[in-house]
Amino acid sequence: MKAIGGSMMKLRYGSAEEAGMSADRIRSAERCISDWVHSGQTQASAILAARKGIIVSHKTFGKSGNEENAPDLTFDTLFPLSSISKTITATAAMILNEEGRLDINKPIKDYIPEFTGDGKDRAEVCQLMMHTTGMNDEVVRCHIEEKLKNLGHNENIEPKDWLRLGYDAPLWKKPGEEMSYCNYGINILGEIVERVSGKCIHEFTTERIFDPLGMTSTFYIVPQSEWHRVIRRNKDMAGGEWFVSQRALESQSGAGGVYSTMMNMAIFCQMYANKGTYNNVRILKTETVAEMTKNQIPGISARLYNEYFKEASWGYCWDISGDKYAEKDIRSPVSFSHGGFGRTFIMVDPVYDLIFLCFYIEKPTPFFDYSSAINDLILSINDKENVIV
Repeated sequence: MKAIGGSMMKLRYGSAEEAGMSADRIRSAERCISDWVHSGQTQASAILAARKGIIVSHKTFGKSGNEENAPDLTFDTLFPLSSISKTITATAAMILNEEGRLDINKPIKDYIPEFTGDGKDRAEVCQLMMHTTGMNDEVVRCHIEEKLKNLGHNENIEPKDWLRLGYDAPLWKKPGEEMSYCNYGINILGEIVERVSGKCIHEFTTERIFDPLGMTSTFYIVPQSEWHRVIRRNKDMAGGEWFVSQRALESQSGAGGVYSTMMNMAIFCQMYANKGTYNNVRILKTETVAEMTKNQIPGISARLYNEYFKEASWGYCWDISGDKYAEKDIRSPVSFSHGGFGRTFIMVDPVYDLIFLCFYIEKPTPFFDYSSAINDLILSINDKENVIV
């Protein structure tokens, strides 16, 4: 499979024709996203798509709040990225790995000596990003809650204390045996970034990722002056009260604490599409991006909550498509993506030189399916004959 394009330039707005795409198909993809609002299924939704660095679609639909007179959703609205934050935390870790300050192939305990327990000396830093350390969120949660009960404390403790109380939780599986999507593990990765760099993760990522890329509206700690920009949802929605709480806005959670705009995250995606560079600023080496975005665990099964997958296909905090989505859409097998509980989704398809982002606020229903929009965008490409699959 050979990619077409590969622009190293800064994102810019342009026409479908410039990007070698069909305007009609792009409008169809936009309708897939806007119909969620127009049909009353969701309060707000937004789409951004770019090919060869040319933004061909950037639209917002609906309201930025749940109150009757709430203003319209805008390009400046801040969304909780939730689990997409993991891709940023992993990027920070890989910057330190490139510099030789962190070795992702070393045991976790080399950086966090408190990480103790049977078999845990074999769990490596890289396995945190692949979710194959053998840790399981439910096991860790029960372990911490039992400790709190014995100590006579409630669960409303500081995130750092919660993290510390889980260091000696037992493993669920042997390291490398199975993938179990683990938020706690990425929070450990964030702690490693802080210990190695000597800076809090908000400060380190701002200095090494956000500021160099011009991502001035991306935060692990949202300044109080910017709280009014955060999208608000009904209290009965998933995370309805949490996402606008001070604890969430200042959590610095490596697994899910980042807030950002759609355009800022498009810059982040384009940096990956450009193999580590954006607007003449290099964040990661080309070979590092290649390692992060390839399937690191071939033949390893996966468990995500109550779902089981025979083949996980996962990189370093990136979901590698493989053939997992072949029955739903026509993205390339080497495309990589991540979604978030806050109902955010980003995808990079290096074969089609395409980035796609979809953010929305759902009612208490299952995740929406992006496949129709993805298919419309790929089918809109006029020079697909140059792609070798």
